Amino acid sequence: SLLRIFNTLSNILNRLLLFTYLIVLFYLLVLENSETSSYLEFLEFIKEPVQKQIDSKFLLEKRIQKFKTLLAKLEASERDMV
Repeated sequence: SLLRIFNTLSNILNRLLLFTYLIVLFYLLVLENSETSSYLEFLEFIKEPVQKQIDSKFLLEKRIQKFKTLLAKLEASERDMV
């Protein structure tokens, strides 16, 4: 239950970061066409935390899957003992 809540919050945060990144990208590409190089540097600066969030979410999902596998093995061995 707590894991599901954490996963949901993580998904919401990732979507918000991606949405913010897309808004900034749209603004820079469509509305503000001058001084593009400094804006591109700014985009790279924003992109880094977003990528870290995506990477950490991937690692979290791998850990959750490993935990579920270990839990299933434990339950199976428990049934075998009974």
